[in-house]
Amino acid sequence: MIIAEEKLLLAQYLSELRFKKYSLGEFDCVLFVADWIDRLTGVNWTKDIKGKYASKRDMLKFAKKYSLKEFEVNNPAYKEISRDEMPLAGDIWWHYNGTNFVGFIIFQGLAWTVTADNDLIKHLPDDADLDYSDSGYAKRFRRI
Repeated sequence: MIIAEEKLLLAQYLSELRFKKYSLGEFDCVLFVADWIDRLTGVNWTKDIKGKYASKRDMLKFAKKYSLKEFEVNNPAYKEISRDEMPLAGDIWWHYNGTNFVGFIIFQGLAWTVTADNDLIKHLPDDADLDYSDSGYAKRFRRI
């Protein structure tokens, strides 16, 4: 579970990214989540991902092959939680529906992500879930 000091770090992280522009393979939803995990755990997962894809097609291949599985294997500080559990600050959500792959971080009751159209954005968690309710892959993780 995320502690008060980590909530402050997450607030600072989101603040730093307010005006950063989306760039596939450099600053996108996968790297948004990876960079946060690196800052929190010191894993340096971002270096394994950054620059590995430059098109949406390549990103989806990469996400299916690497990101989803590697997250579970290389981040033992996180455990999978049920979709029924109340979202808490610092939870990580991964959603994939065959055409889109999105990583979210929960903070202040909102699901934060990065999109090509809007850069850093926030959704109500229920709205973020709606787009992926029939998803082939929707997992949530909580720091333990």
